[in-house]
Amino acid sequence: MLKRVQHAIEVSMGQTKKAKIMFTCSHETKADLTEWSQEERRTLSNLVEGIVVEALKQKQENQIDHNQEKSA
Repeated sequence: MLKRVQHAIEVSMGQTKKAKIMFTCSHETKADLTEWSQEERRTLSNLVEGIVVEALKQKQENQIDHNQEKSA
């Protein structure tokens, strides 16, 4: 019961179970990403997560293709 209450408090305070990560970039890059996120009506954090997830998928697909070429 206490964990449920704590979770409800964390969620109401804007905390999630997602891991947090921080990176640095130029002011221009941040401005471009901010503009992109606003165009898509997404938070900057959500946009960046989507970009990273897509990049990881591409990396995994490329590794699979590369491994199949090696075994052929």
